[in-house]
Amino acid sequence: MRALVVLCLTLGGTFAAGPGAAAQEPTPDRYLTMTEEIARLTHPLVLQEEQWHAGGRSIKRWSISRDGKWRYIRFSLDSKGKELPRTRKELGRGALSQEQLRGLAAVLRSQRLLNLPTRLGKSTVNAHLFRVSFGKEVSVLYTLSPRGKESVKENILGSLKYDQPEAWRRFATIAQTVVNSCKVRVAALPAKSR
Repeated sequence: MRALVVLCLTLGGTFAAGPGAAAQEPTPDRYLTMTEEIARLTHPLVLQEEQWHAGGRSIKRWSISRDGKWRYIRFSLDSKGKELPRTRKELGRGALSQEQLRGLAAVLRSQRLLNLPTRLGKSTVNAHLFRVSFGKEVSVLYTLSPRGKESVKENILGSLKYDQPEAWRRFATIAQTVVNSCKVRVAALPAKSR
């Protein structure tokens, strides 16, 4: 038996520890799939920043498709949630490289996006919130104040006055990574790609 084990390990084979024991399959990645060296997210990723006000809400949305194409848009909704005419503006678009896509998935994995609570913080009148969605999984974080010139992460961590500080830090890191991934301006793109 010892010779069989050594031979099996030397040849790179799988060795089961006893009768009827099966080799364990690797755990599938919940954030990234690889097909013939092509990386793809397992789901589209969307970060939305919302500022509520008396007439509705203003939205900024960063979205990254499974293949790494991204868009950054701004628009407004009325008080019933209907998009207001002529408010949609594309602020940027582009595509992540394979390396950037793998790096994004690594952040999602290390910050355990799929294990974030569905709600962080407390809703207030004229709420300011961030919503991150990955497939059907959604997590919403309410901040204490609208974002000025500070980064998304600084705005979120500046509101850290509630329970679950570790979850707030994870959410902030994910949100800032999404924003940083979507950094090309529309004006910088060739006319044909607009």
